[in-house]
Amino acid sequence: EGDTEVGLAGAGFVVKNADGKYYKYTAATDATGAKVEWVDSIDDATEYTTSADNNYKVVFEGLANGTYTLVEKTVPAGYNAAQNVTVTINGKDEIGTYKVLNSTGSELPSTGGMGTTLFYVVGSLMMATAVVVLVAKKKVAKKKDAAK
Repeated sequence: EGDTEVGLAGAGFVVKNADGKYYKYTAATDATGAKVEWVDSIDDATEYTTSADNNYKVVFEGLANGTYTLVEKTVPAGYNAAQNVTVTINGKDEIGTYKVLNSTGSELPSTGGMGTTLFYVVGSLMMATAVVVLVAKKKVAKKKDAAK
């Protein structure tokens, strides 16, 4: 809200590893310990959602040293998706805090794409055709002058 930062409820986050797989956490039970596994689909990943109850923070337990990407999977209504955040863990029992900013309003469209490529190709063909026609006209005019 303006320059004031406030917690945003309802933003859901998942973690992706350097291999493009997603974090799935299974809590400890009486029979087994907690388990972290990596799955192919974002839909199978463990998603943590911000709320006032958790002070608008999410915690991913059991991550080993490495580079990860924090991805906003669920975007609250009226907000744009936050940019992905790259996180590097390189120490034992490391705890990191990373701020993710969501903004409101419409997103600007991206520029470029296939449309500009098409214009470059068509423009280049038109220029090449103009050069060929110009050279051909000069040759015809030169032959007419030589025939006189």
